[in-house]
Amino acid sequence: MVAARLHVSLLEPAALPAVIALFDHEFIFSRGRTISLAQRFSDTFSSGDCFIAAGKLEDHLVSALAVRAFTWVDSDREWRGAMFGLVCTKPQYRGRGYAAELLATAEARCRALGHDFAVLWAANQAIYEGLGWIAADRGMLGTRRIASRNAALERPVMREATVPEIHDLHHTRVDPRVRRQFPNYWHLPLSAERLRYFREGNSFAISGQLGRTGNVYELAACGVDMPGLWDALCSNFDELYVNVECDSESHRWLRAHTPLEWQAQALAMWKPLRPDPAPFRRWYIPFMDRI
Repeated sequence: MVAARLHVSLLEPAALPAVIALFDHEFIFSRGRTISLAQRFSDTFSSGDCFIAAGKLEDHLVSALAVRAFTWVDSDREWRGAMFGLVCTKPQYRGRGYAAELLATAEARCRALGHDFAVLWAANQAIYEGLGWIAADRGMLGTRRIASRNAALERPVMREATVPEIHDLHHTRVDPRVRRQFPNYWHLPLSAERLRYFREGNSFAISGQLGRTGNVYELAACGVDMPGLWDALCSNFDELYVNVECDSESHRWLRAHTPLEWQAQALAMWKPLRPDPAPFRRWYIPFMDRI
C-alpha cells in the first residue's frame, strides 16, 4: 500500500537536472562508476522522443524513470516501441509502491501516444511480472577471461571502423532492428568508459571498453566475417563479455569456434500496448540500443 500521496509528473528532457542527479547517484557514483548519464545517454535525454516520469512527495523528488520512443523494423513492418529504463526510488522510500505508480503513469502516456509495445530490462523480474510485464529474453552472454598476457606476444591492434561505416551496415540489415540516427552511436551503456567499433567485410561489432575489458554490446555478423571480428576483439581486450542473440549466426559461430563460456540472459520484459500484440517473443534488442 502506498504510504503517502505521490505526485507524478511527466517531464520533457529540458527539465532534467534534479532527475539526472537522482539517476547518477543510483546508477553511477554509488556504484563506483564514472561519467554522468547525461553524457552516457545524451542521445536519449536530448531527444524529443524521451520523457521522464518523476514522483515527488511535496517538492522532494523521490522516484523517477525514463522512457524513450523508438522505431522497431521487422521485415516490411514498423512498430512503435517505448523503451523504459533507469527505474529508481531513493532507498528510504522503497517498498511503498512509488515505482509502480510511475510505471502506470508512463504506460498510460505511451498508450495515448499510440505505441505498440513497451520493453524494459530487469534483474528482478518478479516485481514487473506482478504489474503485467512478460519475461521473454533471447539474449546470450559469452565470457572469456585471460589471467595474464605477455606484452612481447601482443598482436597488433586491428583497424577500427567509423560510425558512418557501422551506420551504413546497420541500415542495410534485413533482420529486425532499431532504426538509428547518428547520435545513437555515442550511446554509452554501463559500465564502459568509451566505445570501440570494429568491422570485417559486411559485419561489425560495437564494444564498450573499461581498461582492458571489452563488453560487446552488438555483434551483427555472418560466418565468413566472424574470424576477423573475433581476432579484432581478442587483439584489443584481455577480458571479453559478448552479448548476442540466441541461435543467431554470430552465436552459432562463436559457440563452435571460441572458448567463450555461455549463459542465457533473463532480463528483457515486454508489455503489449495494443489489442494486436507485437510478436516480441522472437525479438532481441541489442545492449547498444537500451536504456
